[in-house]
Amino acid sequence: MKNIFGLIPARGGSKGLPNKNLAELCGFPMINYTISAAIKSKFVENIFVSSNDPKILQCAKNQGVSILKRPNKFSTDNSSPIHLVKHFSNYLKKKNLHGDAIICYLQPSSPLRTEFHIDEAFELLKKTDQTTLISVSETINIPYKMFTIQNGKLRSLFDEKMSNMRRQDLPKTYIVNGAIYIFPLVLFEKHNAFPSNGSLPYFMKKEESIDVDNENDLKAVKNLMLRNKKKYDLSRV
Repeated sequence: MKNIFGLIPARGGSKGLPNKNLAELCGFPMINYTISAAIKSKFVENIFVSSNDPKILQCAKNQGVSILKRPNKFSTDNSSPIHLVKHFSNYLKKKNLHGDAIICYLQPSSPLRTEFHIDEAFELLKKTDQTTLISVSETINIPYKMFTIQNGKLRSLFDEKMSNMRRQDLPKTYIVNGAIYIFPLVLFEKHNAFPSNGSLPYFMKKEESIDVDNENDLKAVKNLMLRNKKKYDLSRV
């Protein structure tokens, strides 16, 4: 695989956890863990941090990776990751770097994802004829036993028979954990979306799949990092 770009989305501002991407995590800004993982990956060649926040961009500069100033219109609570990738795609086109670009999209809110996960994901892709991959973890709640409410009454999401089946007899289900997305840029542009159906799943443990969105998530991540100091110690980099 060639022409692989690590794209790290890191806008300023967050309702659940103010300045989330720069939140202190065991002595370092949280985004540093994702930047470090991308740098140490043996597959990711070019790393870009896309942000509207000068402090985040400076933090990325200090780590020695490329930065891309993101327009504020693509940095609101209502902005879609699709807008971000399109903005990055236009940048690559202007630099004549678009070509056969492969995007490795790495959200900084997944600091427990390391270079080992990234490299395992790429190795998995190399063994198949697939071109897209998404990291997932097994769900705790069973969607087959979930309901909506229509006209004040419960309505099964799936066949009602499944809501009465034993958990052991139901298919396992998985949720996208947000840690790793790998896809060819041309495929993204073709569908105007992140490829999902038909993508290769990369399985991650539940405890490694925490997506930091609030103080409780941050505390949980800190506890896991303290229990695995060698694995997550950025001072040794």
